[in-house]
Amino acid sequence: MRAARLEKPGRVLLASAPEEWREAYLKTERFKALTTATPTDRVQMRELMVTIRQRGYDIGLGHTVDDVGSVAAPVMKPDGTADVAFLVAGPLARIERNLPQLIATIRTVAEKASGIVST
Repeated sequence: MRAARLEKPGRVLLASAPEEWREAYLKTERFKALTTATPTDRVQMRELMVTIRQRGYDIGLGHTVDDVGSVAAPVMKPDGTADVAFLVAGPLARIERNLPQLIATIRTVAEKASGIVST
């Protein structure tokens, strides 16, 4: 899970990881900015993990590449963790323009897949 803070699938997987593991990762990882929008502060990352867990998805608008946006959601296992995530990415303007629909779609797909994983 090396680049968890940079890519949306990694961040949703990190957010769903067991708390002890996630904290150990956040304490030791050195966060490097790829763009001016990349989160690099440990406090900011902890807050982001809480937000991702609460809403069930992550949004990245120029976090990895300046003009690219993305939405990701975890495929949850019965134990509340995730090993798989779905992601949709594209040009930033297109992602921003369609953000509500993309969030709804990625969450629906991830939730349906979570039902398959849990059986």
